Amino acid sequence: MIPRILSRLSEGTSVYRVVEGFLVLLSSVVVFIVETILNIPWLLMILALIFIYGSYHLRRCRNLYQGYLWGIESSGYRLSNRAIYLGIIGSIVVIEILMISGGLAIIITPMLGISVGIARVVAIAVIISFAVVALIGHFTRVRLYRIFISRVHRNG
Repeated sequence: MIPRILSRLSEGTSVYRVVEGFLVLLSSVVVFIVETILNIPWLLMILALIFIYGSYHLRRCRNLYQGYLWGIESSGYRLSNRAIYLGIIGSIVVIEILMISGGLAIIITPMLGISVGIARVVAIAVIISFAVVALIGHFTRVRLYRIFISRVHRNG
């Protein structure tokens, strides 16, 4: 059952990338919950590192989406909703920046003597943003991949 689910989720990408994204999201949620319940501030440093690594994961995903988009466009096929795809790719860039800056903010906050509460708010914003962009990105990737396969791959 799990291989079938992973196969469906990894359409247009590798199983590794799907598992990696899931682990980034799951580990950040688990570390955040444990840090909040047990009030162990050094766990925020681990969370910051997860966020920074997660930004690199998003960059690789974005490059894949751009590759599909460029492949489709270079074949001469005109997407009717190209602006939507460009907007989604642009939003991934914004979340990448949020993850890096959020991770750095979480690292710097305790050094400046600022309340841990601010770091937690930043963490919540990053986790929710990553989850939303992962969900939207999945459907975008599948759609672009299917267009790429149907329009470009069969002609090429």
